[in-house]
Amino acid sequence: MIRIGTLHVFLDRREIRANGKLLRVGSRAFEILELLIRANGALVSKDEIMQRVWPHTIVEENNLQVHIAALRKALGDDRNLIVTVPGRGYRLVGGRVESAAPVRPAASRLTAAPTALVGREQTVAEVLAAVDSARIVTLVGAGGIG
Repeated sequence: MIRIGTLHVFLDRREIRANGKLLRVGSRAFEILELLIRANGALVSKDEIMQRVWPHTIVEENNLQVHIAALRKALGDDRNLIVTVPGRGYRLVGGRVESAAPVRPAASRLTAAPTALVGREQTVAEVLAAVDSARIVTLVGAGGIG
């Protein structure tokens, strides 16, 4: 997930969200946004955008301008994050933050715990009795002894 201003962009899912709500932009506009994001603030020339977004297709420059306008509209108050460099191309400035990947449970290499404790029956009985009779029970011991 990448945050641009108030938007969250999910490149892998090709989604743009504002306050959790899915914003609709065309696939070409999304490809342009992805190019600008991957450039990480560097200038992306008009020619490079045209070649990447419309490969093997002849399109007029105004097509690019229409899609840039759609992206700026989606950015709303943060529309100035897409900067036009006259005669050269476009740049995405400021506000780019990549978050960590979603947390997934780590694969454990530990063996499964036995179903019943072996030994320490007396200690376990004392702890259970303490839990039944007190609001709080604290167990302490040296580190590594378990």
